[in-house]
Amino acid sequence: MKTTTASNQLTTTLRTSCGICTACDTMTYTVVIKNNSATYMQVDQIVFSLPFGYSYGGFATGSGVNATNSSSYPSLGDWGTIYFKGYIPQAIFPFESFLINANDSIVLKFKAKMRCTSSDTIDVATVFPVLGSIIVDSAKATSCVGCGVLPVNLLYFNANMVQNQVLLEWATASELNNEKFSVYRSYEGLFYELITELPGAGNCQQITNYSAVDQYFLHVNRIFYKLKQTDYDGKQAEYYTKLNLKQPLIINCYPNPFSNDFRFLRKNCTLF
Repeated sequence: MKTTTASNQLTTTLRTSCGICTACDTMTYTVVIKNNSATYMQVDQIVFSLPFGYSYGGFATGSGVNATNSSSYPSLGDWGTIYFKGYIPQAIFPFESFLINANDSIVLKFKAKMRCTSSDTIDVATVFPVLGSIIVDSAKATSCVGCGVLPVNLLYFNANMVQNQVLLEWATASELNNEKFSVYRSYEGLFYELITELPGAGNCQQITNYSAVDQYFLHVNRIFYKLKQTDYDGKQAEYYTKLNLKQPLIINCYPNPFSNDFRFLRKNCTLF
């Protein structure tokens, strides 16, 4: 059972040392657990789910969770779900080793060996600080091993019906000289009308997320969408997706590479 951060006052963030990384490289994960209350709080253990093909590489410099204040921690080369456990509760203060003072934080930093195969697949890591049997919060971080450096390396372009609106989402693994994205709609797949335009990230070597909402559409069986990308030098590329409204959702995305199971990324690049 998961509690809410409003009730337990603990919030968690997770960062990686690289967004687009080199195959077989070693990256650093940084977990920050913040105590937002006016009194001390604690966690019993930190559960971390590594992406497929990643392995534990030891504590990193600056980690507040370490071999000294942990009753158990992963061994080098461990993979999958790994655990950092505090000491058994004591009868005197401080009752737990993973103690967090009021309005303070505890930091876990460790190294991870990345998989040695390049792919445009998004890798998602998840951390779960646990108190007793309760997950007090969770956080995710994404990375991409060996994503190609293309003018725009599109990971996916999706269309989904959300509360009687069409939510259009797309993400790039990297961008080079990208001025803008233009989104178009068509009901027959031949003639497209412009819905909106969004600025691109310019030059960016991190995963970047975009979204747009289509609030007006006819009662048709399906809608076609086109995403046009424009460079600062005027060069353009186009991508397409389709939304079936009266049948089970079928989404076709092309060209490759793309990933259609990745959600809720954070836009993290500055404009050119």
